[in-house]
Amino acid sequence: MENHFNVIPLFSIPLIDFRIFDLCNDVEKLFFTVTESDWIEVNSWNNITKNKFILFEDTNLLDKIEDISTQLISNLLGTSSSLQVTTSWFTRTPPGERGNPHSHTNSWWSGVYYFRDNTSAIKFEQFDRGVMIPHEINMDNPFNSSSFVLSPQKGTLVLFPSHLIHSIQKNNTDSNRHSLAFNLMPDGEIGIGDSWFNYKKIISQ
Repeated sequence: MENHFNVIPLFSIPLIDFRIFDLCNDVEKLFFTVTESDWIEVNSWNNITKNKFILFEDTNLLDKIEDISTQLISNLLGTSSSLQVTTSWFTRTPPGERGNPHSHTNSWWSGVYYFRDNTSAIKFEQFDRGVMIPHEINMDNPFNSSSFVLSPQKGTLVLFPSHLIHSIQKNNTDSNRHSLAFNLMPDGEIGIGDSWFNYKKIISQ
């Protein structure tokens, strides 16, 4: 086309993909404290730990994850707000299995840390995209796609808004797939006027 035109990506949904190996050993040590009796079934093919505050068992690791998450998200959004981990748990997906699509309520952002080599992909989906007319797509891009699949490696930290629907894709390895998942909320006083609230720090459980 001869005339120049601009395409403005309005109201995009951010997804942070960050590699940090420094957390792997600490998360692995915390994982070894989990026994077989500590697991519960989310469904017949996916398990999580009973303890939904697992990071409170290692406050140094908790502080590291909060600091890293705060820095990444605050820089992205251009804010100075601190974040706190509210809930946290380990996941276990057996070989050949996957997790159901879901979102997290009662939190602002969510995160997953992959501390082992045998990871599987995580799929993100956006169903509310207005009227979608079926048509042939020659090349996927952010303007014609309603899903995105990320294949994280060991040491990857993924952060995303909690309302975003996501699911664990099929575990194609011959061993259990594990990850550390957590939710985030603001820490301290946020907002002004009738939108003010104090999200008091969770100290221990």
